[in-house]
Amino acid sequence: MFKNPELIKLTKTEKATFIFLCCNLCVKQVAEKRILSVETIKGHCKSIRMKLGANTIATAIYRAGQINLLTEEEMKPALEMDWDGLK
Repeated sequence: MFKNPELIKLTKTEKATFIFLCCNLCVKQVAEKRILSVETIKGHCKSIRMKLGANTIATAIYRAGQINLLTEEEMKPALEMDWDGLK
């Protein structure tokens, strides 16, 4: 799978995007929440997939879980959000 998982680093913007994706938001919802274009979010998704050697975001999320890429502390703001306001 990975030669050296410790070397996998997401940028701050990739990490913010990835946290929302881990919370099961679609690309459009992430774009609205982050006030970015859908194309920008798609670019982040592509970069995240490449770094994790995944063809899909679902696989990237799975692999990130295997190597503990995101800490509970990093996920906390997303888990505490009010999701009812999302379309």
